[in-house]
Amino acid sequence: EGPMEGVLVSVKKAGSTQTITVVTDQQGRYRFPDSRLEAGEYALAVRAIGFDLESAPAVSLVAQNTTTADLKLRKTRDLASQLTNAEWLASFPGSDEEKASVRGCAHCHTLELVTRSRHDAHGFVAVIERMSGYPPLAFPLMPQRT
Repeated sequence: EGPMEGVLVSVKKAGSTQTITVVTDQQGRYRFPDSRLEAGEYALAVRAIGFDLESAPAVSLVAQNTTTADLKLRKTRDLASQLTNAEWLASFPGSDEEKASVRGCAHCHTLELVTRSRHDAHGFVAVIERMSGYPPLAFPLMPQRT
């Protein structure tokens, strides 16, 4: 494909919860602000619809040195895994009113999880009944039941 503009390139330092993301320019180049990165090991990731990284590279940053990483992308084998919740919801049949209950699932889960579930209709009813007892602000570390 050659250089790609508009690819989101992210780095996350080992042990950190913070991810820093930049966008590639017309020549496919990207640069992270020096002030945002400190020395250490970083994992790289990209978001480019229809593409995946050939490998998940890691880079080691040394203070006051420039580090480069040429990223190679390949066509994805699983486009569905790149859809946002909004795109999943738009693909579901039914009216907005009929989709309202599914919208609540997206407070905690990706809708991809729902679409790839192995539950049958009976199993889904049990899951929905159980999950409907959790308010929108519940999360795995603080599951609040109503």
